Amino acid sequence: MARFHPSNKSKVVFAPAVASLSAPTRAEVTAGTVLTVAGSTTYAGLKEMSGFETSASDITVPDVGTDHDGTIPGRTSSSNAMLTFYDDDASSTIRTALAEGTTGYIIIMPYGDSSGVRVETWPVRVSALNDSQISSANEAKTFTAAVSITSKPNKNGTCPAP
Repeated sequence: MARFHPSNKSKVVFAPAVASLSAPTRAEVTAGTVLTVAGSTTYAGLKEMSGFETSASDITVPDVGTDHDGTIPGRTSSSNAMLTFYDDDASSTIRTALAEGTTGYIIIMPYGDSSGVRVETWPVRVSALNDSQISSANEAKTFTAAVSITSKPNKNGTCPAP
């Protein structure tokens, strides 16, 4: 695959339900709220997202037969995830979908909404929804959604056929 710029290709959806983290269905994707669409401004409020990653805590396993302490894989955890959106004074679609306390799934399609490409599915609960503060800075109004990752995500799923 050639190099590409993700904001020109990626699609992100907040879905209320997903039966299989490894293969969300077209109906599940369609039932969700589109947070960004490449090349479009339809609900394309997503400015940036961060914290959608996992980390491992290795376990040290010393052995008296050597002076080197080896490690084995231990538990994994997720970071604090955050989505930042441009505010829209004419629509509250994204704010409504991401109301505080709402549970669902962030479906990340890094290569676009194309059949068979890799997709990530993250089970989440919206922890907080906050406006950016009013300032004299020359920038667009934004708001953030902090989400807790509630269980292990699938980072190697398959995008459904359109």
